[in-house]
Amino acid sequence: DATTQLTQLFGENKFDTVVDTFSLCVMGNDGARKCLGQLASVVKERKDRGQILLIENTRAENPALGLYQDVTAHVAADMGGKGCLYNQNIGQ
Repeated sequence: DATTQLTQLFGENKFDTVVDTFSLCVMGNDGARKCLGQLASVVKERKDRGQILLIENTRAENPALGLYQDVTAHVAADMGGKGCLYNQNIGQ
């Protein structure tokens, strides 16, 4: 994926803000963890006001909606969702 070489391309602690939109859901949990690690490596430290901004699909905390996501996520991903599994718990 596009984030595997961010540190090599830009160096560490180079950006005030890094933005990622709707990509973590297509990477799976391991890929998302690796991506977040790469983003964290190129953004400045928090004490220097570095920040990562994410807009992402994630599993709902509402049990009924979470169950709906669990039942439909794979079908939606296969039918035009570009592989996005919107029931992943991105916070974990």
